[in-house]
Amino acid sequence: MADAKINYSRARDEFEATLKEQPAEAAWISAYLAETYAGLGERERSLSLANRAVSLIPYSKDATVSPRLEEIRARIAARFGLIDPAIPLLDRLLKTPYYGPITPALLRLDPDFDPLRGDPRFEKLASQTEPNPSK
Repeated sequence: MADAKINYSRARDEFEATLKEQPAEAAWISAYLAETYAGLGERERSLSLANRAVSLIPYSKDATVSPRLEEIRARIAARFGLIDPAIPLLDRLLKTPYYGPITPALLRLDPDFDPLRGDPRFEKLASQTEPNPSK
């Protein structure tokens, strides 16, 4: 745990510096910072940065990038056990086509979602049948 904290702290410092140097990439850097702060256990800072990333590139601006930023926000909410914001985001993402999408299988297997397990709404999402792309 101590080594992980050191690594997250180093990543935080690098992302903070990069954010100042490359403001045009603020959405992605904010998203990566959000994940980094989540790793450090800083819930409010992490959620604030995830929300900032989504606000910088909303669906109305870029429907191909925004879902990935929304996924990061959903994962962070889930990691902190924030069930009520995470589940509606995941429900919407399961219905949204984007590169590398969330799937019911990922919900069942990914440890980011462990804090949601046992909630009937989450279990319903995770038990959905995968679409068959050959049909």
